[in-house]
Amino acid sequence: MTLNNAVLQRANLPQAMANQLQMLDAARGLNLPVEDLELGNEFSWSSPDHDKAFPTAADYVSQMNEWTANLKRTHPNAHIASVGSIPSSGDARTKNWNDAVVGKIRDVNTVTLHRYDSILDGGIRNGTSADTVLSNAFSDWAKIVSGEVNPIEKAKLRIWVTEFGGLRDCTSNAQFTGTWLEAIYQAQMAIQFLSTSSIDQIELYNATGSTSSLMFQNTSSYWNACLNKNMTFHATGGDLTATGQIYAVFGGALKQAKTHAITV
Repeated sequence: MTLNNAVLQRANLPQAMANQLQMLDAARGLNLPVEDLELGNEFSWSSPDHDKAFPTAADYVSQMNEWTANLKRTHPNAHIASVGSIPSSGDARTKNWNDAVVGKIRDVNTVTLHRYDSILDGGIRNGTSADTVLSNAFSDWAKIVSGEVNPIEKAKLRIWVTEFGGLRDCTSNAQFTGTWLEAIYQAQMAIQFLSTSSIDQIELYNATGSTSSLMFQNTSSYWNACLNKNMTFHATGGDLTATGQIYAVFGGALKQAKTHAITV
């Protein structure tokens, strides 16, 4: 959390709150809806800035209680979400975050989650079959339901999946990247979210980008962090990816629906 391009200090908290409330008032003055407010982004992950702003999850809870008091005073009908966590074995901060945060902040009725399955399965490696790749979408989701979704529901809170992405292709030549298998994987993720009654919002990361986004940017390369190199592919900027084509079908099916439910 920053103010004037610097990490926010508690001494500057009143100024930061006033700044943010002015921004929300300006949005409302432009007839933009101010309905859903998220209390920061990925503070459950350890980083120098996050650790400085909120050394512990309890520090986050304490400061967010001050934020929600002001937000509810000025925007009483807004839905407010706290930052949730899907624990990573590589970041101790993520592991006990939800226990300390979920249900502990006043006037919060929602928790945000960011689903990236490589946090759970470590990414797809050489020699992995297509069947095994797709099975990860199911086994990873089962872990998230048990570890995160069920406890949030037990606390009688809603869920926004404000970021999610598909498989992480760590094979030598990124053999699954851009294939219909990648699209089917992300389609299954959407079905899982739509089938979970406590989830109110889902946002694929990103709308534009490389093969895992909805459409291609005006570039034919992307940085593969798993392989630590730039990957090239043949595409035309603005064209739908395989995932985008499948999501267009979802969009068409849901466009006229007033309520969305899937019965199995």
